[in-house]
Amino acid sequence: MAEDAADPDAEAVPSQGEQGGRRAADPDRLLPGEDPDSTEPEDAIDWVAVYRELLSFKEQVLGVTRRYAADGRPEVASELESSDLPLLEAEMQRLERRLAFWGEKLSDLNA
Repeated sequence: MAEDAADPDAEAVPSQGEQGGRRAADPDRLLPGEDPDSTEPEDAIDWVAVYRELLSFKEQVLGVTRRYAADGRPEVASELESSDLPLLEAEMQRLERRLAFWGEKLSDLNA
């Protein structure tokens, strides 16, 4: 017998979007294939490049989102300011931390 979707005791299965939102908000999340224990300078060089590229892209997305929040209809601005902007800003902070980690790692490996 299938559970009633309206049953308050039934466990909700998160949608792909919800799962993605949780992953994006995880401040300690690593990218697939990222090994912070690597001792190869080439790995550090690659991850510095990856995180620089991601930061560049996210900065553009954040800029567009801020413009829409400032210039858009009140309903649009409210949604962007309450959910999109905080998520994007948290993601930027995570990317900046990962870039700093790999930059320091590269310096250490080349010392």
